[in-house]
This record gives sequence, structure tokens and C-alpha cells, in this order.
Amino acid sequence: MHPTASAEAIEDFRAPSYLQEEHFRAEAMLRLSGRSDGSWLGTAFDLPGNVDLDAMESVLLTVIDRHDSLRSSFRFTGQRLRRFTYAGTEVELRAKVVGEFASGDEIAAYLEPRFDEATDPLDSALPSVFATVTRQDCTTVLLASDHSRTDGYSLFLAPYEIHEIYAAQLQGRLADRLLEVGSHADFSHAERTKAAAIGPQHPGVVVWQRFLDSCGGALPEFPLERGVRQGQLPEWGGLHEPILTATEAESFDAACKLAGGQFLTGLVAAAAIAVYELGGPSEFHTTIPVHTRTHRRWATSLGWYVNSLPVSIETADADDFTGVIRAARQALRSALPALKVPCSRAWELTGVVPLLRNMVSFMDLRATPGSEHWNDWNVSGVGKPPPGDHVFLWFLRTHDGVSITAVYPDTVISQDNIPRFSKRIGEIMSAVATTGTYAIYPPERPLLRSSG
Repeated sequence: MHPTASAEAIEDFRAPSYLQEEHFRAEAMLRLSGRSDGSWLGTAFDLPGNVDLDAMESVLLTVIDRHDSLRSSFRFTGQRLRRFTYAGTEVELRAKVVGEFASGDEIAAYLEPRFDEATDPLDSALPSVFATVTRQDCTTVLLASDHSRTDGYSLFLAPYEIHEIYAAQLQGRLADRLLEVGSHADFSHAERTKAAAIGPQHPGVVVWQRFLDSCGGALPEFPLERGVRQGQLPEWGGLHEPILTATEAESFDAACKLAGGQFLTGLVAAAAIAVYELGGPSEFHTTIPVHTRTHRRWATSLGWYVNSLPVSIETADADDFTGVIRAARQALRSALPALKVPCSRAWELTGVVPLLRNMVSFMDLRATPGSEHWNDWNVSGVGKPPPGDHVFLWFLRTHDGVSITAVYPDTVISQDNIPRFSKRIGEIMSAVATTGTYAIYPPERPLLRSSG
């Protein structure tokens, strides 16, 4: 099911966010290079019973009506990106029964190209798509959107919202357990209006400028070899693995606090140590996404509520995990002024090419609505990253523990190096959880290097 509109969208005075505009410009540049690979974020989960299409359509239209990020359309007029917004009553879903499939692989092979097409932000006015797979005892719901409409956390909000709306529909009541949600368009416009007045002397921009200077004037590459030639735009590879049980996560958290940090600072410290031990530099430069849901009205709103912090962590002067977590804590404290400036605005003011190639993300999802039911609902994140020379790491903490998802270039060297890096992070965190500390090993010979 792909949302379409029954009327012309009205031009909306509310400006897109800096992140949204940067995303559209990047997509346009990719298209000019001759690439039009699909990339999207999504989630999949189960509803009880065999849900018919009419019932599902009603549920999904309610979701679209609640969240204006799913009803916003963007178009370039010259160099200007403009927003157009549809009313909830003007959005329709085109649904059809496709047929029967013998396996999950067959379903994936059918859906992927259709998701690619439906979520293309340049060709689709409403780049979101929904699909259902019905069985006798349950119905799997899949939904995906272009990144301009949602962040990763939004997709973990969707299972509870859809479950609640569907249950209310079956029981003939209002879905009154759901919080009212704020407008992402309002948020974006307010953020952009405020940020437009920021100049290069703002403390947050100064933080970014110092970080960029320390990285050679550009956003940092991932510090271990990926085996990518200059100008190459490789397809992506990836992994998803558990690294800590729930009990180990509690122990790791306690050890981080005892050392003067928090879970996030401990996690980033473990990544910095892993880079150093595997033959990388002694100073780890990375970017860390942080949410911008600073008010209750945006707590369960679907949209792109994200900023990034620039962080540099020195490991050479430390003997163990405690020393590095203290360095990580100081690095995060020093970066805090950057919270006041959307990262895309800071990049604009510093003149850097907005090409993010190195990211460490952490989300604690235990307080997310419905998270206690995720195992019963079979909730999972799905998606298709864009091609490129980037290494992105997502660490998710749930009631079951901590997992890592990594996306990296699909090269022989990356397929060796990044899993080794991921494994080493898990080993460090597990050791800290077990013993409360970790002694840093001397660096290994540098990992496999590209011959260029």
C-alpha cells in the first residue's frame, strides 16, 4: 500500500529542516552521478489474527493523519526546497492483493524493488510504503519511509501505535491510550528559523570548526581500512549481532557509572579502544547522533528529530578502560555547545562538504511504548542503506540486552575488518561487565590495507 493524494498539496510556509534539505540535495547529487539506488528505513512486526485489507487501510490512514511528516511533500524550485502538505482527508492508500509466496526470501525479493521505488524522495510525493503478509494466526506489517520523513526511533514507535489503533478499532473505542503528537513540520520550521540567525562565532559552530580542523578540514573517515578506491561508491554490507545480555548490560552500566561515566560514554570508549588495539589511530574521531525530542509533544511523533555531536577521544595516554571513559566523558562535555546548532547548519557555516562517513549511535529503547511486548510482536528493524564509503554503527539496548548493527562498504577488506572491529567492541564491553575494567592491549599490526 502506497499513500497517494486525492487533491493538490497546499504550499506550506513551514520550511524543511536543515537535515531534510541536506538529504534532498545529497539525493539529487547521487541521481546526477547516475545512481538511483533505493535507500529507506523500516520496521516489521506482527498483529494477531488474519487482518483484512480494509481494516489495515483504516489503521494506516489514522497513522498518516496523526503525523504530518507522512503527509509532507517537498519540491525544488530552482535552488529552493519547498514544503507542500496534504490534509489527512486527502491521502489515500492504493492496496492490492499480490498473491501467495512460499518463503520469506520470495517475499523480500518481491518487496525490495517496490520499496525502493515507493520511497524515492525525488520521484514520490509521499515516499512511504506499507505491506502486510497474512497468515492464519497473525499478520506481519511492514512499513518503510525515506529518511527525510522518519528517524530510526520513529520506526520503533510505530508497532505500539498501530497495535493500539487496531485494538481500539476492533473494540469500537477511541485509541485514547496514545499521546497526542506534535507536528514535525512545526518543529522543523522553528528549529530552522532559530538556526538561521546563528553565525560562525556561535560556540556550537566553534566546536564543530575545531573538530573539523583536527580531522584535516573534513568530516572524519572511519579510521580502519575499508578497501575503497578514490571515487568509488561501493554497495553496502552489514551485520547484526547481540553483544551483551540484559544482565551483562546492567553490569556494564554499573561499571561505567563507577568509573565516572554513563552507558554511552562507556560504549564510545570501547569503540575507541577497539580502533587503537586493531592498529588504528590513538585518537578516535566520530559523530554521535542525539535526539532533539526536547518536549513531551514530540516524544511519540514520527519524524526526523536528530542532531549530531562531534567527538574526539584520545586513548594513547590511558592504560585501561577507566582512563578512556574519562576521556570520552570530557569529549562529550566539550561537544555539548553543538547541541544548540543543527549539525547541517554548522556544516554550512564551516564550509565543509556534508558527507557523513563515520557514526556511532546508541539508543536505549527500554522505555519505548510497547517495548515489553516486542518479542511477542516479533518486532524488528529493516532497511536499505545508501551506497558509499561510510561505516555506521547502531547500538540498541532493549529488555533483552544490547545488539550492534553495522553498515559498511561491501568490499573484501571491509568484510574482514568491520566484523573484527565489532567483535572486539563486544569483547571489551563484556570484560568490563564481568570484571569492572579492561586493560588496553598493545596495538596489533594495522589491519589489511588497500593497495589503492
